[in-house]
Order: sequence, then structure tokens, then C-alpha cells
Amino acid sequence: MVRQLSLSSEEEVALAQIAGYRFKNKKLLEIAIQSRGSNFLWQGNERLSVLGQTTLTMCIELIGCATGQYKVEMDASRKELASRERLIQLGRNLGLAKFIRLGNSCPGTVAPGQMLSAVQALIAAIYLDSSMDIQQIMHVLNHMGLISGTYDQVLRYVE
Repeated sequence: MVRQLSLSSEEEVALAQIAGYRFKNKKLLEIAIQSRGSNFLWQGNERLSVLGQTTLTMCIELIGCATGQYKVEMDASRKELASRERLIQLGRNLGLAKFIRLGNSCPGTVAPGQMLSAVQALIAAIYLDSSMDIQQIMHVLNHMGLISGTYDQVLRYVE
């Protein structure tokens, strides 16, 4: 089943509620939900997915520094909070599957890897759309249930 490539206004509102963020550039959001091989982009959201994983890792590391974690603790936090399984489950819990645009060769069910890429790409799209505003992305990650640290903790750490 191939879904309509562009987002309806209802879908855009629903995704804004899921993420706790309203996009200025709708095109970034549309790319974030395109799976590899969709009609819209051959690579789909792959590039955004890589950036999203890096952005999430950076935020986890910032919180680790701000809360006085040792490197071993930060590594453990990153492995737990940014794990493939956790991000896939989060995407499912948030109901992202109904928004992901699949390619013609996909059977209509969002595969775990597609869900993972969509969650990571959504993080990256928000990061870029917010002009790389770390405070904004940390707010979104908190809203989505990915992290529990706050930007205020990070600010106190660097002061």
C-alpha cells in the first residue's frame, strides 16, 4: 500500500502533537516520513536518520555531562536510551506507522528498520527545522519520552 506522498493538514497536526513541535518547513517533515524506495525519494529518510541518531546521542551525552556521569555511565545511558529496540518501540507507541510513506515494493506493514529510520529522521528534521536549537530538540525529546534531562541542566553545567 503506497500512501499519499504529501501530508494532509490533519496528518501534519497529528505529527506536531506526537513530537511536541510544529514545523516551519513542511518539506523536512515529509522527507522524515519517507521510507527508502518510496516514490518521493529513492533514499527516503536515510540521510536524516543518520543525523537524527547523532543528534539524539549528542543530547544524551550533554545530559550525562550535566549530571556528572562518568564515561562508563554515559556509554550505558547512550546504549539504553538510543538503542534500536527502544526507538522502534517508541515509534510504535507514538503511532508513527500510520504516517510513514512506504515504497511500492513494501507489503504495507512498516518494518522495524523503517520505524527506526523514521524516528531518527523525525529527530533530525526537527533539529534542522529549529535552526539546530539544542534547547528545542531537548524539549521535543522530553515530550516524546526519549530523555528526561533538560536543557537547564546543561546550561547549569557549562556556567
